[in-house]
Amino acid sequence: MTLSLTSVFILEKTIKSLFLLAIIFLVRPSLNKKAFRSANLILWIVLLIYLISPYELEIGIKNTKGNSVLLAITNFYEFFLGWLVNKIGSIFFKLNRLIGSILIFTYFIIKINKFHKVMKGSVLIENSQCKEKLREFGLKRKVEIYINNNLKTPLTFGILRPKIILQDYILADEKLLDHVLIHEMIHIKKFHILLNHLVNIIACLYWFNPFM
Repeated sequence: MTLSLTSVFILEKTIKSLFLLAIIFLVRPSLNKKAFRSANLILWIVLLIYLISPYELEIGIKNTKGNSVLLAITNFYEFFLGWLVNKIGSIFFKLNRLIGSILIFTYFIIKINKFHKVMKGSVLIENSQCKEKLREFGLKRKVEIYINNNLKTPLTFGILRPKIILQDYILADEKLLDHVLIHEMIHIKKFHILLNHLVNIIACLYWFNPFM
């Protein structure tokens, strides 16, 4: 049975992504010891780009002559991948399209509902210290500060028009306010919110892979 690229694309990706995961877990401790900034984030972004890109990862060994063990492993991998794709590829594609779509739709509904629920009880404020701290980051995007005492901890929503939700006890403590604003503004500046959404969407698409 011959399957189209669309039918087996995600299935092959998730199998081959296990190699990238293994490399990440092997390399990460070494990078952490050398205090390489943002090492973990960069490694996970590499995996994320691979999972959402239209390109495939070719895994192969050009020269296996004289190495029977390596040849056996390579042949087994190619056989296993081909067998798995041909056996469950067509069924899997239809199932994944249905379940993946339901999970992504549910994810966005939950996020939108949470956003509206939080904003409904939030009040926009004008605070000189907040404005000064926001100006220090030099962002072109407009960042708004809200107060919501129904929440226990600060939250940040939005990508293009970010909103930081604080509580009165944070505003009352100048030092704490300074730390909280720096923390939230770093999330905004580095687009962690967007990255978090992409990671969750990938998890919805690769729901069948426990490693994802």
